[in-house]
Amino acid sequence: MDKNYKQFVDKLNSYIRKFYLYQLIRGLMLFILILIAYWGVVSLLEYFSYFDPKVKLSIAIFTVVLTLFVFIYFIIRPFIKLFGVGKILSFYEVSALLSKKYPEIKDRLINIVELAGESHYNYSSELTKASIDQKINELKVFSFSDAIRLKDLKAVFIAFSLVVVIFSAWFISFPGLFQESSVRLIRYQQKFEKPAPFTFFLKNTNLEVVIGESIDLQLVCEGKEIPAMMYVNIGGNNYLMASEGDVFQYTIENVNSSFSIYFTDKKYISDDYKISVISKPFISEFTVDVQSPFYTGLQTETLQNIGDLKIASGTTVNWKFKTVDTDSLEIVFSDSTKISGIRAGNVFELKKTFLQNTEYRVSIKNSRLKDESSLVYKVQVVPDLFPEIKVVQVRDTIDFRRFHFKGNIIDDYGFHQLAFMIAVEGKDSLISIPVTPFFLNQDFYYSFDFESVKNFGKSFKYYFAVSDNDFINHFKQTISETFAFSFPDYQEILAKENADMNSIDQLLNKSSKLTEEIQQEFQNFKMKQINSNMSDYEKFQSVKDIVNKKNELESVLEQIAQQNKDANNFLNSFSEDKAELLKKQQQIDDLLNEVFSDELKKLFDEFNELAKQFDSKKFDQLSKEMNTGLDDLSKQLDKNMQLLKKLKVEQKVERVLEEMKKLAISEKQIQEEIKDKDNFSSAAESEKTNSDHLSEIEKDFQDAIEYNSTLDKPMNLFKLDAEFENIKDNYKEILNEIEKKNRKKASDKIGENSKAMDELAFSIDQMLKSNKKKENSINIEVIKQILDNLILVSFDQEKLLNTLAKIDYNNPLINQLKINQKNMQQQISFVKDSLYSLSKRTPEISAVINKELLALENNVVSSFDNLESGNIGGSRMYQQYVITAANNLALFLSEALDNIKKQEESAGSGDEDCDKPGGKGSKPSMSSLKESQNSIKEQLQQMIDQMKSGDMGKLSKSIGQTIAQQEVMQQLIRDMLNGTEMGKEAKGQLQAVEQLLEQSRRDLINKNISNELINRQNLILSKLLEAEKSEFERDFDDKRESKTATDIKKANPEGYFEYNNKAKNENELLKRSNYQLRNFYDQKYNNFLNQIKN
Repeated sequence: MDKNYKQFVDKLNSYIRKFYLYQLIRGLMLFILILIAYWGVVSLLEYFSYFDPKVKLSIAIFTVVLTLFVFIYFIIRPFIKLFGVGKILSFYEVSALLSKKYPEIKDRLINIVELAGESHYNYSSELTKASIDQKINELKVFSFSDAIRLKDLKAVFIAFSLVVVIFSAWFISFPGLFQESSVRLIRYQQKFEKPAPFTFFLKNTNLEVVIGESIDLQLVCEGKEIPAMMYVNIGGNNYLMASEGDVFQYTIENVNSSFSIYFTDKKYISDDYKISVISKPFISEFTVDVQSPFYTGLQTETLQNIGDLKIASGTTVNWKFKTVDTDSLEIVFSDSTKISGIRAGNVFELKKTFLQNTEYRVSIKNSRLKDESSLVYKVQVVPDLFPEIKVVQVRDTIDFRRFHFKGNIIDDYGFHQLAFMIAVEGKDSLISIPVTPFFLNQDFYYSFDFESVKNFGKSFKYYFAVSDNDFINHFKQTISETFAFSFPDYQEILAKENADMNSIDQLLNKSSKLTEEIQQEFQNFKMKQINSNMSDYEKFQSVKDIVNKKNELESVLEQIAQQNKDANNFLNSFSEDKAELLKKQQQIDDLLNEVFSDELKKLFDEFNELAKQFDSKKFDQLSKEMNTGLDDLSKQLDKNMQLLKKLKVEQKVERVLEEMKKLAISEKQIQEEIKDKDNFSSAAESEKTNSDHLSEIEKDFQDAIEYNSTLDKPMNLFKLDAEFENIKDNYKEILNEIEKKNRKKASDKIGENSKAMDELAFSIDQMLKSNKKKENSINIEVIKQILDNLILVSFDQEKLLNTLAKIDYNNPLINQLKINQKNMQQQISFVKDSLYSLSKRTPEISAVINKELLALENNVVSSFDNLESGNIGGSRMYQQYVITAANNLALFLSEALDNIKKQEESAGSGDEDCDKPGGKGSKPSMSSLKESQNSIKEQLQQMIDQMKSGDMGKLSKSIGQTIAQQEVMQQLIRDMLNGTEMGKEAKGQLQAVEQLLEQSRRDLINKNISNELINRQNLILSKLLEAEKSEFERDFDDKRESKTATDIKKANPEGYFEYNNKAKNENELLKRSNYQLRNFYDQKYNNFLNQIKN
């Protein structure tokens, strides 16, 4: 029984497993069948209905629930029960199922199951087992496994297959139906509209846009019905698109984030399109380090976010770029060269040195952006310019071989060298001039004396060269204008001298004519004033005409003095005048400068003022003085003309003498040359040159003789035609012998010619000495005679002074005294004529002597006029002035006599180079004058104290001592004025001191001692101090003009230029110290400086 039952149970279990397998297969087909049918129906509905997203959401939820339910019910449930998991079929349920399959079984299967269950209770087990076995055996004829057959699934399979076939055919025939509806159902959140009668075709193939940029959408509609308007929906808002033909356009600007869009004509809508934003690489900031070349002196400069550069040539630029979203950075230059940045994190660094202008493009990119982003900048390279130089050349007004230069050099960064270049013997010689390296705009001064290179040639070219500090370009150099200098030959010197003489003669004649016109107009004015009543306007006009002519005369006299000075300086520069002639030049220069005296100028000023407020009495007195002054002026002009002519004659003859000596020496050199060498061609050329030069010398001598004839008292010069002809004939014979190459005869003849030249030179020298000796002898005798007359005038005037002091105006002797005083005028007239005649021969008769002579003449007239009018006191005062002027004049003439005697002695001894009178010997000084003045002041103070104490005896003695000391001081001042070279300002101060001393002397003679006298002494001391100061300031200029102080002349060329002080102030006040300006502002600054200078 147990065995049978076990087999029976196994058969039941096998049935159960086959049952669930059957259910699994059936469930699988049903699951697929249901889903296909369900999805087909839903798709078909969606295809035509276009459900709302909410409906699609419900369908989606239902679909998920349905799918899960069907899957669990038809697949999962039978699958797990197949393996006995969960509640499976019981034997009773199996019995029921089998009974349905096999009705014959009836309830026997249930009985077996029930009996098997009762065997555990108290029933008879054997009986039960037998009953079970019996029933089991009865059921063996039935095959339980056949109760479940797969062919029973035929209907399901047919239905499944039919559905699959139908849906496959449907899918193949209408693929879009399932695809489109499935897509729409899957995208349940998106609302799909029914297909439009046209298609949306977006021409943009790439909807990626760089952040911040814009995208241009282009849409084309294709179909039967094309909409007239189209909108693009962005963020739920519709924007009308522009229509151009069949293309709709819309530009979305400044795209900063990704978003979706679709197109609609407000009836149909397109699919969604996503516009994606791509990050763009960019430079957030950058720095540029500009490192200029060291020699420029510019500091390294760091610029922030500035790409356009203006830099010096040779500058190294270092860029540092801070970037975002950047994978690579490079700089591409206009010449196509490029440099790549060295990356350190998000910073790229690059470096380059620039020598020329360029553009550069900074290119950045990243992996997501194919196109490069670029920034374009310019680099302007400021080339290191060539230095600039400007030079002004001024010839020295004293030494014509010397030139002074003022120059200006400009550079953008500094200087390496400044040099004076002169071509000597075919080669450039360099003289370095100090400059300040980093002063970009500076002046320089330089002087050069061509006497130092005279032995190297006659003509020179010279210029200045400046080089900058640009070592990269080998110190670029700029040269100035090229100048030229030539030593004038004899013919040029002669032509210049003749031209100067003619010009000065014309000016002298013009000055004499102007003087005569002034005298004539003054006399006419005087006559009109006496004979007719002139209106104020007529007076004003007449005075104006006279004053204008006076001004013109002053101008002409200044021109004469200047032209004469220039002519002398030219001759002194290129010829060797003797010391005696140089002294005469200086004396005549002084006479020309002082011919229009301060006293005469003062008279004209008074005359001009008198015309404004006329006073007949004052006019009478003024007219007398002006007549005398104008007459003296006329004589002075005549005297100066004669002295100038005489000096020019002497200079010409002296030059002829010196040239003959040089020619003789040259002949001796040629003689030596022809003896030692057979160089006949060179000797012939030299002899021909000397022969031509002899003709020039002869002409110069003839001009001197001709010019001498125009003098009022010509020098005793005789022609030397025979001597010159003899030398000329010798030259012809010499050239003939040289042509024959006869050395001995040619040499002998040259020797004879040299000797003839020496003899001719000796004759000229003796002629000059003879004239000088004769002239000195005459001058000595004339001066002695004038001195005797002056002494006689002084004694006679003193006798009249003493006599007049003893009588009054009612005394019968007064008439005789008037006659005697009138005769004094005649005596002085004789002295004046003699002095005038003497002054035309010798320049030793200086302006000081003329001044005293004029004072003597005026005081004699004034004394007579006062005596005539009954003013005995006034007459005596002027008589005292006459005595003083006569004594002073005698003193000056005594000095002139001593000078002439010394010259005579010097000429007799043959020493022409001895110390000149008034030369380097002991001279009165400003210091000695101040000491004397202080002593006189103390004595005057003592006199006032003595007057207060009543000690008149000591007072008289003190007055005598003070007068004597004051006269000594006056003499010192006269010595300085007469024999010492000094400036015009200092001389004016001393002349004023002399007048103040004379006033003090008169007060002392009249015992008029007061505080006013003390104050006058203070004024004298003050003027002496001013004179000393003026001389100190003039010391440099005096030394420049000295022929011996050449070292001082070279010391300060800057001082030669009249705008020296201005330039110096600019250097002190405006020049930069250590500050460096950028190139642009530096140029502006330099232009500003140049405008101030100009």
